[in-house]
Amino acid sequence: MKKITILAAIVLLFSGCAIQRALNMVNLQYQMGDIVNINWAGINLSKVKSVNDLSVADAAKAAAAIARKDFTITCNMNVIARNKTSQPAALGGFDYELQLDGKKLIDGSNPKINLSIPANGTQQIIPIPMRIDVREVLQAETLESFLNLVGQLTNYGIGNPSKVALKFRPYVKIADRNIKMSYITLNKTFQ
Repeated sequence: MKKITILAAIVLLFSGCAIQRALNMVNLQYQMGDIVNINWAGINLSKVKSVNDLSVADAAKAAAAIARKDFTITCNMNVIARNKTSQPAALGGFDYELQLDGKKLIDGSNPKINLSIPANGTQQIIPIPMRIDVREVLQAETLESFLNLVGQLTNYGIGNPSKVALKFRPYVKIADRNIKMSYITLNKTFQ
């Protein structure tokens, strides 16, 4: 009987810690970080400022991607979470929607991230992997905004500022179950 009582106490202790870590998610502060690791066809576009920056190998990769009609750009949108509580917080996953100049560009989710946000004001970067099919952008009303953003991200500094909004909905993990919180809208202007 004593073993069962000790086991029950241990289970309650761990589930209590899990609930506290989940509740700490409510108190996190979020801000939009940078868009990093911008790639197309195996070419790191983050470092390309002009066509002259492409190597012969990059040009061959681009030609092959065009031939197979691969126009998918991948990147990471970093969200910075700051936990000012004295206990870590547990992020179980998230949904997101990326908007560009007020228009939806893409959406997605990562329901199984299982990330711990350290306590006491520590910042944790939450990378949000994104896949953008440029063909879909070309068919939507976001083409001008998208081209302007690409110019801003590659430091051309031309055109109008790009207003990027990220609607981010974190999941709180309690007892191996994700509970979705409300959306948080993070804004950033690239210029």
